[in-house]
Amino acid sequence: MCGVNERPIIWITHSMGGLIVKKMLVEAYHSKEKCIRDISVKTKAIIFMGTPHKGSPLANIDEILRPIILPSSEVDDLKYNSPMLRELNENFLEFMNQVPLKVVSFAETKSTTHHILGIEFHLFPSDSANPDTGELFELPCKHEHIAKPKNRSLNDDFKDIKNFASGMIS
Repeated sequence: MCGVNERPIIWITHSMGGLIVKKMLVEAYHSKEKCIRDISVKTKAIIFMGTPHKGSPLANIDEILRPIILPSSEVDDLKYNSPMLRELNENFLEFMNQVPLKVVSFAETKSTTHHILGIEFHLFPSDSANPDTGELFELPCKHEHIAKPKNRSLNDDFKDIKNFASGMIS
């Protein structure tokens, strides 16, 4: 009825979007509605780009500075190794035991500069960008450039992503 079961699904996610897709797939898998469940079952691969699977050390900063540096209320859930993120990753790994799929993750290796304070920080270190499954690649870029290359040398990395996704659907 939804047409979802007619072709494979490959998710390409960035930052917190990767966490949303993980949660959605776990919940879809347990849905009683076939149309919703098919979304998880037909997923063949996920590409995570700068996704904070284990949070950010920056979210643990002093309560006084946090609203200035990270003004979002969701920051508490992004504390490094927060219970919410640990539970989400455990549920996702259990889901992957039921629905095997390919996972490729990309981590940024350069610091980001806060646009107001001018301080540099590493938003999501490589260990946080690793969902404990699949392959992890480090890209020589800042978080804001991991999903959109700033220079030609990074374009080659994005060609690899395109080739990976194309290979999954052929």
